[in-house]
Amino acid sequence: MLRMKLESEHFRRRLVLGLLVGMLLLLSGVAELHHRRVSLADLDSSMAGGLVLAIVGNVLPALVALFVIPRLAARFIRALYDTKDLQ
Repeated sequence: MLRMKLESEHFRRRLVLGLLVGMLLLLSGVAELHHRRVSLADLDSSMAGGLVLAIVGNVLPALVALFVIPRLAARFIRALYDTKDLQ
């Protein structure tokens, strides 16, 4: 019972993380297209590579923050309560 509950919790966390990353990519794409004043109909293959790099570059700081912030918080709690490991 507990194992199923933990697997369900891990699935939910991965799902939320995936949805968050997808939303970040979508919003970054919309912002980049608006900034470049290009519609999807006018987009050609020569512009696509630069557009993808710009979208990933825009999302990269948010992804780094999603990775670093929980680890910093865990280290702070570890130091505060003098626990053995970060989990």
